[in-house]
Amino acid sequence: MTPVEAVEAIAAHVEASWSATSLEFVAFPGQRFDPPPGKSHVRVLIQGRPPLYTTHGAPGERITRQRGALIAQCFVSVASVDSSLPATQLAQDFRDLFHAQSVGADPIDFEAANPSPIGEDGGFYQVNVTIPFAYSERH
Repeated sequence: MTPVEAVEAIAAHVEASWSATSLEFVAFPGQRFDPPPGKSHVRVLIQGRPPLYTTHGAPGERITRQRGALIAQCFVSVASVDSSLPATQLAQDFRDLFHAQSVGADPIDFEAANPSPIGEDGGFYQVNVTIPFAYSERH
């Protein structure tokens, strides 16, 4: 799996699994996105981290254990409720899509994670969830 394939697998998993919720707006890295006024939404970021290791061998037989972090920035309008709980619930729901699971045919292994409150900004309350992951890249 390459870094591009990892992003595609993560996006496909969100699109396939998130339909069970009422949230309509999820934005991925590089997408043009204007937050909908007063509507809850999630912005997804995917960060690369230094690899764990690379094996030796002939080209095409080497494996690098790549690492990264999936960060979901979850926003809920403060006009809808005077509480951080809806944003925390939204972050928890997103976390549960990946929490301690493997995703994809050449799996991406996700670790455990918890929501982290960020606070109010621009009429929205924000809670992030950062989910570490790793996958194997052959080269």
